[in-house]
Order: sequence, then C-alpha cells, then structure tokens
Amino acid sequence: MFSFERLFRILWVASLLTFVSPSVHAEAITTGTITVPGGFAPVARILGVKGTPPPSVAIQRLFSVLVQAEVPLGAASPVNPVREDLLSYFKEYDRFVRYLEKEGLLPDDGAVTDTIVFRFEGTAEEIERTKKLLSYFDVQSLTQGNGSSFLLSIEDASGTERKAQLRILIEALDLNFHDRNPGTIHIESATRLPLLFDEAAWSAIVPGKKSDALFERFLKHPEAMRLYLALSNCSQEAARALIETVEPAKLLESSEILHLAGSDLQFENGVLLFPGDRKSWISLLKAGPESAAPIDALLRHQGMPLLFYSSVAAAPLEVQEYMTASPQRLKSYYEVLKAYDDGRCCGTTVTAVAQDFPRILKLLKADSSGLVPVLDDRIARPLLHQLVQEELAEDKPGPVIITPKVLGKLLPRPGISPYAETSRAGTLEFFKYVGETWLNGFSLDSIKALVQNPKEAPVYIDLIGDLSPDPELLATYLAYCHRIAEHGAKGWNLNRTRTSQSIFFLLSALRREGAISSQGANALLHAALQALDSDREAVAATAVAGFLSDRLLPELRKTAEETQDFLLSALSGRQSELRIVHRGKEVAFDYNAARFQRMHETLQSQSYTPLNVLIEIYRLLKEIGSLQSGSPATEEMIEALSARLSEIRTTEKTPAGDDVKVAPKPIRIEEVKKKLRNADDPAEISGTIAARLHGELGITLMTYCYAYAGMPEIDVLAFDPNFVRKHRFFPESGRKAAWNSARFVQDDSVGGLMEGSLSGLEMELTRLHSAQSDQSLSAASNPELVLAIRYGIRQMRPALRTDRSQEYVALATKLGAELISEISAGPAADWVRKSLPSLVSPGRLEQVRQHLVETDADAAVEVLSRSELFLLGRAFCNSPEADSCRSGPDSGGFCDLVNRIRRIVPAPGSVEYRRFNEEVNQYGVSLHSRIGLSRLSFDLVESYERLEKSLHPQTLYDRLCDLKIRIAEINYDMELPASLGEIQAGIALKSMLSTRTIAGWQETVRQTNRLSKKMAPVWIDELMKNKYLVPEILYSRNPHQ
Repeated sequence: MFSFERLFRILWVASLLTFVSPSVHAEAITTGTITVPGGFAPVARILGVKGTPPPSVAIQRLFSVLVQAEVPLGAASPVNPVREDLLSYFKEYDRFVRYLEKEGLLPDDGAVTDTIVFRFEGTAEEIERTKKLLSYFDVQSLTQGNGSSFLLSIEDASGTERKAQLRILIEALDLNFHDRNPGTIHIESATRLPLLFDEAAWSAIVPGKKSDALFERFLKHPEAMRLYLALSNCSQEAARALIETVEPAKLLESSEILHLAGSDLQFENGVLLFPGDRKSWISLLKAGPESAAPIDALLRHQGMPLLFYSSVAAAPLEVQEYMTASPQRLKSYYEVLKAYDDGRCCGTTVTAVAQDFPRILKLLKADSSGLVPVLDDRIARPLLHQLVQEELAEDKPGPVIITPKVLGKLLPRPGISPYAETSRAGTLEFFKYVGETWLNGFSLDSIKALVQNPKEAPVYIDLIGDLSPDPELLATYLAYCHRIAEHGAKGWNLNRTRTSQSIFFLLSALRREGAISSQGANALLHAALQALDSDREAVAATAVAGFLSDRLLPELRKTAEETQDFLLSALSGRQSELRIVHRGKEVAFDYNAARFQRMHETLQSQSYTPLNVLIEIYRLLKEIGSLQSGSPATEEMIEALSARLSEIRTTEKTPAGDDVKVAPKPIRIEEVKKKLRNADDPAEISGTIAARLHGELGITLMTYCYAYAGMPEIDVLAFDPNFVRKHRFFPESGRKAAWNSARFVQDDSVGGLMEGSLSGLEMELTRLHSAQSDQSLSAASNPELVLAIRYGIRQMRPALRTDRSQEYVALATKLGAELISEISAGPAADWVRKSLPSLVSPGRLEQVRQHLVETDADAAVEVLSRSELFLLGRAFCNSPEADSCRSGPDSGGFCDLVNRIRRIVPAPGSVEYRRFNEEVNQYGVSLHSRIGLSRLSFDLVESYERLEKSLHPQTLYDRLCDLKIRIAEINYDMELPASLGEIQAGIALKSMLSTRTIAGWQETVRQTNRLSKKMAPVWIDELMKNKYLVPEILYSRNPHQ
C-alpha cells in the first residue's frame, strides 16, 4: 500500500548542503515532517497543482502556488480565493473526520493514518460501512440486481451553504458519485511531507494557536509560507544562521526581502562572506568587528542592506573592489536605496529594484576615474542623458562616470509601478548588445535616433536584425521608422507601415537564409527606403512594385533554384541536403525543400493575391501612366489589365461564419475599362488604381512574412483565410501610436488577430502552435516554459548550425564537467572556486561540494545545467589559467580538451571569428523577453536563481537553452550532423513532456541532463516514422511536382 511517509524515508535527502572545505562535513540542518490533512492529492487539486512532485519539494510546490496567488496590498479585493477554498476544505474535512469517528468508520486506532477503503461489493458489514459514508454526502444508493452493484446519484449542491461545503470536499477528495459499478471509494489519509527544520522550530515562528495544525497555520499566514520558500532556497549555513540569530517576528517581517535576496547569502565555515572589503561592510552595517554572521543587521530598514549585498555580490570583482574600497564610498552607493526603505514602496517596485540593480552593476567596470559603463562612450553619454535627465557634456573628455546619483536614477522609480515604465536596466542591456554587434554601423545620427526612442528602438532593430547597415544607411532607416511610426493609422500611413515592415522583415530573413549577401542586403534596403519615401501613395506603391520586380527578384534569381516562386524558394534556405546512415540504411532530409512546402501550404491557406499578379498589374499601370495626355490606353493594354485585376483576392467568408465583413474588390473592372477608353489623362486613372491596390500589395508581402514565421497546422492560419489581413499594426484609438512587439489578441468583433509590429511575430505564432501541440501531452507541465524551449529551438538559424560550433559546444560542456572535480584540488581549483558563484547560487554550490566530499563526481555534475557547464568550460578556455595547457595534454587531465577547443576557434578579431561566435550563440538564451530582440546569445546570461525572482517569468523561461546544448553533446558523440539538431530537439522535448512533468526550471534541467546518446537512434526512428528522414527526397520546391 502506498505511503508518502514510507516514500519519504526512501527518497528524502536534504536539498541544501553546506559549502565547506573537502575535509569538513557541516552539521546537518534538523529536518522534520509536516502533516497535510486529507493528504497531498486533495490540496493539489484545489490549488491546480498537477502531477506528483517528489516529496522533498512537495511543500515548496504547494507554498509557491499559494504565494503566487496572493493579492497585492491595496487591491480592490484583498482576499485570495485559492487560499479561502483551501481553508474551507480543511474546515469541512475536520467535520468529516469527526463524523467518521462517530460512526466507527475509522481504523481501530481511531485516527486517519492510512488510506480507508469503502467497498460496494463484499460482506454485509462492508456494504453497511459504505452506506454510512454515502449518507454523509446525502448520496442515494440504488440496489441493482442481486445487490452487488450500485447506481449512485447526488442531489444538486447549489442553493445552500452546506451543499457548497460538501461540494468542495467531494471535489477535493475526487469522489465520483455518478459512475456505475464504482467498485471502491478511497479516502486518502493525512500525508506527512518532509519539512526544512523540525516542527518545533516552525511552531515558534508561525503565528497561531498551538493546537492548530501547523499546515493550517502556514496557510493563514502568507508571510510564513514566503519565509519557508526563502529558507529553502538559501544555503544550509545561511538558513541555519537566520533561524538561530534572528527573532521570529523579524524573520516573518523580512520574508519578502529574504525571498528576493536570501539565496545570495554566502557562508564559509560559519562566517558570512562579503563581496569586496569586509571592513567596509561591517562599518556600513554597524556590526561588531568580531561578528561571524551579522545577518540581523542586513535585515534592518526593510531589508535594503540585504538587497544591496545581493546586488553587489552579482557585480564584477573590479566593481566590488571599487565600491567597497572605503566605508564612505560603500555608504554613498548604499544610500541610493534609501528611497525604498520607508515601507511605502509596493512589493513589485522592490522586486524590480532587486532585479535591475545587479543588472546595472554588471554593465559597469572600474577605472581610475570611478565606475563607468561598458558601453561605447558614443552611446553611453547620450543614452544616459536621455535615461536619467542628467546633463552630461558631450565634449567632456573621458568616459561617463556612474556616480551614486546617476545610479539611483537608473533604478525603478518609487511610487510608480514597474509595469508602467520601461526598465532602464533593460534599455542599457539592449544598447550594450546592439553596440557590440553593430558597433561599426553607428554614427552620431543613428545613435541619436535610437536614444531618442528607447522604447521602440528594439522593434526598429529587430525588424532588420540580420542586416549590417553602414552608419549612414542605419541613420536613414531609423529616421524613416520614427517618422511613419508617429503618424500611426492616419491617411494612407497604415498601408505604408504594412508594406515597409514587410519589406524590412523579408530582407532580414533573406539575409539570414544566405539568399543575399551582406552588401547586397544593404543595397536592397537603401533602394527600398528610396521607393517608400514619397508623400503620394500611388508613387510609393508603384515604386515598391518596381523595387520588387527590378531589384529584389532579379537578385534572388541569381542563386535560387528554378521554381514558380523565387521569393519563397529563397526564404526556404540554402542548406545542403542532409544524409546519414542509420541502422545500415542511408536516409536523407532536404531541410530547404521541407521548409518550402511548409511555407507554401501556409500561403495557400490565406486570402492574398499572388505577388507575380500584382507586379504585372503595376507594370501595366506604369505603362498606361506613361502615356501622353490625350492618348488613350490601347485596347490590348485595357484587356491585359482587366484580366489581371480579376485575379485580385480579398477578404473571404469562413466556414465559422465570423463577423469579418467580406470586402468588395478594390477595383471595379468594368468601370476601369470604361474610364480608360474615354480618358484624356490615363495617368490619373492609373495612379488612382495604383494607390487603391497598395493595401493588397502590402498584404501579399506580409503573407510571406507569416509563412516564414508560422506553420500551416496553426489553427488560426489553417481555418481563417483572413487571419493575415486582420493584423492590427497600431493600438486602439486613444493610445499613442507606436511600433510595439507583436502579440496575439482576441477581438469581440473579428476574433483572434495579431496586434503590433512584425517584430516578435515568430514568437507569437510559436506560442499558438505550442498551445495546440501540448494539449495531448502532460497537463502538469508549464505551457509558457515549454513555449520558451520550443521558441529557443526554432530561433536557431539553419545557416549557423555548423558542425564546428556543435563540436565546440560539446567539448566546452565536457570540459566544464571535468572542471567541477577541480573545486577540491588540482591546477584549476582556485579559478573554479572563484568562477562558479557567478553561475550558480550558494545553495547549489553546497550540493556540488557535498557530492564531491562523498566522492560522487557524477552527482556533482548533475547539480549544474548543461549551459552552466558550457559557460564554465568556455570561460576557462579563455582564461590565463588555461595557458599552461598550450604545452600539450601531459600538463593536466583536462588540457587535452582545452587544446582541442582552442584549435576550433578562428583567430580573434577576424571576420571568421565573428561568424564563429554567431554560430556558437545559436545555442544560447533567447533575448526576446529581455531586450526585445529575436536573437540568441550567451552575452546576457544570469543564474537561474536570480531570474526566478523576476517580475517577468518569461525572462526565466527564455534562459532554458540546455536542451540544445545536450543535443549537441549527443550528436557530437554519435557523429551526427549539427543540422539535425532542430528536429531532434523537438522529438526529445515531446518525449520529455509525454512522460514527465516540466513545471519549473529545476525539473527541466534534471530531465535534460538525463538525456543520453542511447536515445539518439530512437529519435531518428521517430523522425523516419514521421517522414522527416526518408530513403529518398520527399519534398520539392515546385509544389506541382
């Protein structure tokens, strides 16, 4: 018989281990158990926690859900309905247990200590017990046949408070009184789950009557649940020090700040370690010089000293040393937090400060003049002036100094919701990334254009993210974007916006796929801007059609295969056909042809006019418009134009019969023919037609964007032929016109549609596809987390998935794993000990150390994610400490790996080196939610623990790049090509979701680490089954073949 307590005895190990020297075992934290009345399952049902988490984290899972559901202070309805339902359940469960005791239905010992079974078949005594149980719920039992089965029904539970309470109990216990032949009813016993510290310790902390169950006392006090979560995330020594040295009331009062920053407290042999100079910290905290753990002082002033400690701990070592060089200097930087220590700031503002302060410090460096940004000074000076409204003279020599005053102005503003303003830390990160990526493309004009529009700058850059425009071209592009964004949907600006963004999107995609060169892409962008730069719609539309027919398509024909649609062929890529040998059979996959077919199917699902038709119409209109006044169009011209105009497709009716109005043809053909035959000035009529068809031209170009970013099986694309047409570029009236990232919204009149720019379109379409794909998979998994993994896989550029970058990533990850054993001793021990804290929390460092003390190196490696191992290995390869390996493999156990990795990397500073870094970054984190760019990179990586506290969970989920790295390791070991990685990762993720719960980053990391190379043949079998890999070429770029 199943017992949580029995399972706990088998599986439970302390999740927080002490970071000490190898020869010293820290005293283990006293642990205990907590009783959950009625069992874990009913509570999980009420909270919506699906799946069964390991007993060691079960209480954390429950408390986490409850804390997240808490209503912010000042809300119109301060009651947490989830918590109220749970309290109602416990009240009714207590009444139910008393009834069982009264009726003699409890076990002989008179307590609910195990699962109680009530049978519908058996002895008369057993049947009578069941009837007594049913009578509590007012259930009527009907004898069937010989009395061996029952048909059960229950009265309507609405109308009375008593019935409602019974309904809560019935649903929580999962009692089904509607089935025929139910067999048995199982009443779960109370569950005892592992508890950090023992029950006595928590009884002294959690308010409430001592006679009340501890779990219910926790439930009535959200601050106690938050404190438990905070201590669970701390290192073992930090948790013990907090419990032993801080008064219970102070602990509860500090639960919020401990939840945000407590996990960053670092101890060694019982002594609290400080970032930088210890004496300066002791002076700041006014703690005694002999104090081993002045934690209580860190919790004063609303916990701002602890938040400051946590932020400085994340800063580069040189910044830590500068800030703590003297007590006076440290105090001056600490005082920027005084605005938040009066208790009037809401929790979200403090959370935003805890999130942004360390991000800002990471963007600084120290020199002889002070703290300065790592940004290029040409960007830093005007940007900081814009962000902090502080006068920064442009002609002043030297870098911008980040004084405490400037630093304070970069933090979230007290009294203003962080959701209502753009994060200045995020803006700085965006400009750092763009500055390093496009440094040669910046001029004073382009920098000024970006800085003046920091909110929209990510959208402007993302639309052309794969281009490398020169400074003058970038400045022209940014000025154009800002100009048309300001006009919103006025006049014909909506049509111009649609056409402009579609062209920008397509040029970037074509460059990404290798269909056009960098120089060619810049020339095309310049030509497109010239074509669009007109105040007259007819002129602009005609010029765009000319740009397509005379510049873009001829450029694509140079490298495209023979096909009916050169644009679609170019968008499908230039990858070589993939061939591998599997189980003695050669199988092939034409990635480009498969993408061509996918995009072709998406195009065909939408109502749009073929591009060649529109180009021909505009050619005829231009020819007619060139006629001299008084020279009517020839009959041949008129008939040719009429024939093409008849091919225009507009809004269509849908089977669902939605409310989208069916648009008439933009041109009445017979009326056009009549006017052209009788016109003295054909140019006027042709101009009118050219302007009226501009909307159709933009919709056609945008349909190609959707085909590139989406998938034909997405319901809104497959079943709504007007979905692309409904795209809404600008917000509803009353809001400032701006280019925002795309998002899927529901409209009462027209149904689902995309709103915003084309930036982020792929992310939103992936969201829709992921929601459909995951419906049949594990319901316990977090859909937003799964979406982020899928999107991170889809973002990998096919042209950049190279075998050399796969080898580099695999070897660097393997090196990181080998370096873990160096923590205790070895040539790299000091370097590893100094580097690991920047990647993982002190709590996980303790786990690594403890596993090594127990001589279990494999378990120590499993504590870290694949990305953390990769970053550790890569950083070591780039460090001076690795230079000793240049002499050969005999200089150390891991030096062979170092030498092999370094041989892969091109010469630093070369064009090939930059290209190689782009290839490696394909395995990195998504920057979409962090800085608004559809890019992948390892440049803005933070620890999982820090991101877990973010106001925006998507930032944490975007960090999950580990599956891509694990697939690279497996493929390298199995000698499989990197180009197979995307479809392999999709299969691997599907298998993980179908068998396991992926609700958080920890579980995702564990499941990813468990993937082995033995699974690779199974994945390939699955790909062959699904016709991804076939004995012969399956797809053709010509849809008619």
